[in-house]
Amino acid sequence: MTLLSIENLTLAIQGTPILHSISLKIAAGEITALTGESGSGKSMTAFATMGLLPKGTTTSGTIAFDDANLLALPEPQMCDLRGREIGMVFQEPMTALNPVQTIGAQVMETILVHKAMTPEQAETRARDVLDRVGLPPDRFPLSRYPHELSGGQRQRVVIAMAIALRPRLLIADEPTTALDVTTQAQILNLLKRLAKEDDMALMMITHDLAVVSDMADTLNVMRHGEIVESGPTAQVLREMRHPYTRQLFEASRHQAELGSAKADAPLLSVQNVSRDYPLPRATLFGTRPMFRAVKDVSFEIRRGERVGLVGESGCGKSTLGRMLTMIETPTSGELNYKGQNLLTLSN
Repeated sequence: MTLLSIENLTLAIQGTPILHSISLKIAAGEITALTGESGSGKSMTAFATMGLLPKGTTTSGTIAFDDANLLALPEPQMCDLRGREIGMVFQEPMTALNPVQTIGAQVMETILVHKAMTPEQAETRARDVLDRVGLPPDRFPLSRYPHELSGGQRQRVVIAMAIALRPRLLIADEPTTALDVTTQAQILNLLKRLAKEDDMALMMITHDLAVVSDMADTLNVMRHGEIVESGPTAQVLREMRHPYTRQLFEASRHQAELGSAKADAPLLSVQNVSRDYPLPRATLFGTRPMFRAVKDVSFEIRRGERVGLVGESGCGKSTLGRMLTMIETPTSGELNYKGQNLLTLSN
C-alpha cells in the first residue's frame, strides 16, 4: 500500500526553477533512494515533503501522505506530523544537534513536544531508543553531550531522535557522508533494519550509487531537478538506460594513482604518541579514571609522500590530527618536524 505519493511536483525559489514534475511513490516498509550529484534536487524534494521550504518558494503538484496533500496543509498540522508521523535524519549531525543539551534531553524533546508521554516515560523511551540504535545506556548515559561522541555516534543520536515516536516515513538526507566506511556500513545496516522491523517507509538521499546498490528497493536518479531514470534498484543498475546513470556509476568506481615518495630524511616524525582524557568520577572523592584515545602511535612522513589515516569512527584519527597541529598536547611521546621537537615550541 502506497504511503507517500509525489505527483508532478514542480518547485521554484524566487522564480528560479528547482524541481520539474517529480513523481515517485513509497510503500510502507519500502526503501526508496534518490541519487544524483550535488544540486540535482534530492534534498529539496525531501524538504518539500517535510514542509521546510524557504520563503519565496512556489510549488505545484501534490505530495500525498495518507490522502492528505502536504503542500496544502497549514503549518500547525505539519508540525504535528513532523517527528510523529514523518521523521528526518539530516546530513550533518553536529549542526542537527544542540551542543549545549545532553543527548538524552534532545531525544526526549522530540517526544515531549508532541505530548506523547510523561517526562518519566519519555526518559525511559529515550534510553530504549538510544539502545536500539547502538548506544546502550551503560556506555552512553543520557547525560553525554554531542562533543563527547564520535561522528558515527552522533549520527546514531540523530537517528534516535527521528525514530523516537516510530514514524511511518523516515527521510535520511546523506546520513553517511562524513563517516568512515566501517561506520557508514553500520549506519546503513541500522536504517535498513529499522525500516524492515517497523514496516517504516524510508527515503534515502545520497550521491553515491554504491551506498544504495544493495540497500534500496527502488532507485530514482535525479539530474537538474528531474528524475531521469527510476525503477527497481537491480534493474536500474543493470540496464542504466540514461547516460547520466552510467556516468554516476563510473564515478563511484574512482581509483587514484599515487606516485613514489622522495627517499630523503623524514619531514615529520611521530614517536610513541599517546593522548589520555579524564572521565567523570564514579564517586565524589574517587580518583578520576582516564580514557586513552591514542596509544603509542609511531610513523614518519617524508617530503612528497602522501600518508592516509584510516580507521572507523572513534579510533583516534582526528585526535591524532589535532596533536600534529598542536591544537592538543600529547600525554606522552614525541613530535618532530624538520628535526624540531614541536612539544618544546608549545612551552
